[in-house]
Amino acid sequence: MKKIFLLICLTFLLSIQQANSASISDYIDKPYAGMAYSIALKQDIPFLLIFAEPSNAIVLLRLMPLVNMVYNDYKGLYNFCIINTSVEENNELVNYFAPKKLPALYLIDTQNMTYTLIESKYYNKNALNRILKEFKKETLITPQKQ
Repeated sequence: MKKIFLLICLTFLLSIQQANSASISDYIDKPYAGMAYSIALKQDIPFLLIFAEPSNAIVLLRLMPLVNMVYNDYKGLYNFCIINTSVEENNELVNYFAPKKLPALYLIDTQNMTYTLIESKYYNKNALNRILKEFKKETLITPQKQ
Protein backbone atom coordinates (compact mmCIF):
# COMPACT_ATOMS: atom_id res chain seq x y z
CA MET A 1 0.00 0.00 0.00
CA LYS A 2 2.83 2.37 0.92
CA LYS A 3 4.55 1.70 -2.41
CA ILE A 4 1.34 2.48 -4.29
CA PHE A 5 1.01 5.84 -2.51
CA LEU A 6 4.66 6.58 -3.18
CA LEU A 7 4.23 5.70 -6.83
CA ILE A 8 1.19 7.99 -7.14
CA CYS A 9 3.06 10.87 -5.50
CA LEU A 10 6.15 10.40 -7.59
CA THR A 11 4.13 10.20 -10.78
CA PHE A 12 2.44 13.46 -9.85
CA LEU A 13 5.74 15.15 -8.99
CA LEU A 14 7.35 13.97 -12.19
CA SER A 15 4.43 15.21 -14.28
CA ILE A 16 4.81 18.65 -12.71
CA GLN A 17 8.44 18.73 -13.74
CA GLN A 18 7.55 17.27 -17.15
CA ALA A 19 10.18 14.60 -16.76
CA ASN A 20 10.51 12.07 -19.56
CA SER A 21 10.80 8.85 -17.61
CA ALA A 22 12.11 7.93 -14.18
CA SER A 23 11.73 5.14 -11.71
CA ILE A 24 10.88 5.51 -8.04
CA SER A 25 14.49 4.95 -7.06
CA ASP A 26 15.56 7.75 -9.42
CA TYR A 27 13.52 10.27 -7.43
CA ILE A 28 14.34 8.93 -3.98
CA ASP A 29 18.05 9.31 -4.68
CA LYS A 30 17.71 12.89 -5.93
CA PRO A 31 18.54 15.74 -3.56
CA TYR A 32 15.54 17.90 -4.48
CA ALA A 33 12.44 18.31 -6.62
CA GLY A 34 11.26 21.54 -8.18
CA MET A 35 13.88 24.27 -8.44
CA ALA A 36 17.29 23.75 -6.86
CA TYR A 37 17.70 25.70 -3.61
CA SER A 38 20.81 27.52 -4.84
CA ILE A 39 19.01 28.65 -8.00
CA ALA A 40 15.77 29.61 -6.21
CA LEU A 41 17.75 31.71 -3.74
CA LYS A 42 19.19 33.79 -6.60
CA GLN A 43 15.79 34.52 -8.17
CA ASP A 44 13.94 37.79 -7.58
CA ILE A 45 10.83 36.00 -6.37
CA PRO A 46 10.19 34.23 -3.07
CA PHE A 47 9.88 30.48 -2.84
CA LEU A 48 8.36 27.78 -0.74
CA LEU A 49 11.06 25.52 0.68
CA ILE A 50 9.82 22.11 1.75
CA PHE A 51 11.88 19.61 3.72
CA ALA A 52 10.59 16.06 3.33
CA GLU A 53 11.61 12.44 3.64
CA PRO A 54 10.61 10.89 0.30
CA SER A 55 10.38 7.36 1.66
CA ASN A 56 7.36 8.44 3.72
CA ALA A 57 4.45 8.12 1.29
CA ILE A 58 1.96 9.85 3.59
CA VAL A 59 4.16 12.95 3.74
CA LEU A 60 4.40 13.06 -0.04
CA LEU A 61 0.65 12.69 -0.41
CA ARG A 62 0.11 15.54 2.02
CA LEU A 63 2.50 17.82 0.12
CA MET A 64 1.26 17.20 -3.43
CA PRO A 65 -1.83 19.46 -3.31
CA LEU A 66 0.30 22.28 -1.87
CA VAL A 67 3.04 21.87 -4.48
CA ASN A 68 0.44 21.69 -7.24
CA MET A 69 -1.26 24.86 -5.97
CA VAL A 70 2.01 26.81 -5.82
CA TYR A 71 3.02 25.55 -9.25
CA ASN A 72 -0.31 26.27 -10.96
CA ASP A 73 -1.77 29.25 -9.07
CA TYR A 74 1.40 31.18 -8.29
CA LYS A 75 3.57 30.58 -11.34
CA GLY A 76 5.79 33.61 -11.76
CA LEU A 77 5.10 34.77 -8.19
CA TYR A 78 6.59 31.90 -6.18
CA ASN A 79 8.97 29.07 -6.87
CA PHE A 80 9.15 25.88 -4.86
CA CYS A 81 11.86 23.49 -3.81
CA ILE A 82 11.38 20.17 -2.04
CA ILE A 83 14.54 19.12 -0.21
CA ASN A 84 15.17 15.41 0.24
CA THR A 85 16.41 15.18 3.84
CA SER A 86 17.77 11.67 3.37
CA VAL A 87 20.41 12.70 0.82
CA GLU A 88 23.80 13.42 2.37
CA GLU A 89 24.57 16.43 0.17
CA ASN A 90 21.64 18.27 1.80
CA ASN A 91 22.97 17.82 5.35
CA GLU A 92 24.34 21.37 5.58
CA LEU A 93 21.04 22.87 4.45
CA VAL A 94 19.02 20.61 6.76
CA ASN A 95 21.30 21.51 9.69
CA TYR A 96 21.00 25.23 8.92
CA PHE A 97 17.19 25.22 8.94
CA ALA A 98 17.02 22.42 11.54
CA PRO A 99 13.39 21.42 10.94
CA LYS A 100 11.97 19.87 14.11
CA LYS A 101 9.34 17.84 12.27
CA LEU A 102 8.92 16.69 8.69
CA PRO A 103 7.51 17.89 6.45
CA ALA A 104 8.65 21.42 7.20
CA LEU A 105 7.60 24.37 5.04
CA TYR A 106 9.45 27.67 4.91
CA LEU A 107 8.62 30.79 2.96
CA ILE A 108 11.89 32.28 1.71
CA ASP A 109 11.97 36.00 0.92
CA THR A 110 14.84 36.31 -1.56
CA GLN A 111 14.74 40.11 -1.66
CA ASN A 112 15.28 40.53 2.09
CA MET A 113 17.11 37.20 2.54
CA THR A 114 14.81 36.11 5.35
CA TYR A 115 12.70 33.04 5.95
CA THR A 116 9.57 32.17 7.89
CA LEU A 117 8.59 28.74 9.16
CA ILE A 118 5.00 27.93 8.28
CA GLU A 119 3.38 25.97 11.10
CA SER A 120 1.94 22.56 10.32
CA LYS A 121 -1.62 23.71 11.07
CA TYR A 122 -1.38 25.75 7.84
CA TYR A 123 -0.42 22.75 5.67
CA ASN A 124 -3.63 22.86 3.67
CA LYS A 125 -4.50 24.64 0.44
CA ASN A 126 -6.81 27.28 1.92
CA ALA A 127 -4.50 28.34 4.73
CA LEU A 128 -1.38 28.34 2.58
CA ASN A 129 -3.23 30.23 -0.13
CA ARG A 130 -4.10 32.97 2.40
CA ILE A 131 -0.48 33.14 3.59
CA LEU A 132 0.89 33.42 0.05
CA LYS A 133 -1.66 36.09 -0.93
CA GLU A 134 -0.91 38.11 2.21
CA PHE A 135 2.83 37.82 1.65
CA LYS A 136 2.35 38.94 -1.96
CA LYS A 137 0.44 42.05 -0.78
CA GLU A 138 2.99 42.93 1.90
CA THR A 139 6.01 42.57 -0.36
CA LEU A 140 4.40 43.90 -3.54
CA ILE A 141 5.53 40.94 -5.60
CA THR A 142 5.08 41.46 -9.32
CA PRO A 143 4.85 38.53 -11.73
CA GLN A 144 8.07 37.54 -13.48
CA LYS A 145 8.14 36.43 -17.10
CA GLN A 146 8.74 32.70 -17.46
